[in-house]
Amino acid sequence: MNARFVPPADDAAAPPVHVPKHQSFSWLVPQLKGNPHAEFIALTMSVCRGAELALKIVQESELDRDHEETGGYFSPSHCDQLKILAIGSLKMLADRAEAEISDLNDVAQRLAARGGN
Repeated sequence: MNARFVPPADDAAAPPVHVPKHQSFSWLVPQLKGNPHAEFIALTMSVCRGAELALKIVQESELDRDHEETGGYFSPSHCDQLKILAIGSLKMLADRAEAEISDLNDVAQRLAARGGN
């Protein structure tokens, strides 16, 4: 965990407080937070950009390994781990999309059964 230990101010019996080092980030403006469609689109972009970066690193490392005697920046084992990360990330995104589609289809079918469009 990326947390910095902050000792208690006065009370020696108080439990330690951990303050996160990261700051929350979102691609979305505050007005769109909580909108499930906007949140899914933002997730899609983040996952795709992350997978793209992981695969670019693998590609560059493999090209370096082919052309330089010192090998690539990452070992073949590290490249395999990056590939597994990209595959897992894309699978998670596909699973989430499948669930979203299922929910949308259920809503559409209920509306159609009631005579809606």
